[in-house]
Amino acid sequence: MDMKQLSDMHPLYSRLTGQVIWLLFEENDARQEDIDAFMDLVLQRKERELDTMRALLENPALYLRVELQDVPCLSGTIQSRDELSGDMLPPGSPCGIQTALPPACSCCAALHGHVLPASHPQLLRYMPPYGLGCRCTPRAITAQEATGAPLLTAKPLPPQKLHCDSGWLFHMCWAQHTARTGSGMP
Repeated sequence: MDMKQLSDMHPLYSRLTGQVIWLLFEENDARQEDIDAFMDLVLQRKERELDTMRALLENPALYLRVELQDVPCLSGTIQSRDELSGDMLPPGSPCGIQTALPPACSCCAALHGHVLPASHPQLLRYMPPYGLGCRCTPRAITAQEATGAPLLTAKPLPPQKLHCDSGWLFHMCWAQHTARTGSGMP
């Protein structure tokens, strides 16, 4: 299966295009360099997660394990426009922009470590991420690694949305975050 076919099967990625992401960020007055940085991160994450999805679909002996992304974070918030390394925010942009990733929502945190056999008929329904900004990520593991792990179907899934309700990701300085950490989490 190619990436387009996999993307069309995924509950989030089938509805999410670059144009949709761009418009969501524009509606929230994000800076262009932050949108560009976020888009790069989304494409990297999408490729990794669709590769995991492919492995699970091609090998029904594997298990899906939902994990919270371990990402480097910056601390604090930017308190003034001058703290952006000389880059001024556009007029009307808020100060106090986030530079640290927030903790996972309680629903996603509760899914961490849960597993589901790749042969499960609802596998794709359970495939993270559940929206932009979701901290859950899929990992393919062996049956031996899944031994003793809680079953994913015992937990309610977060609703499939384009983005998390808090909207935190639209107010993150993604360009600065990725420049300092070398990575990030869309």
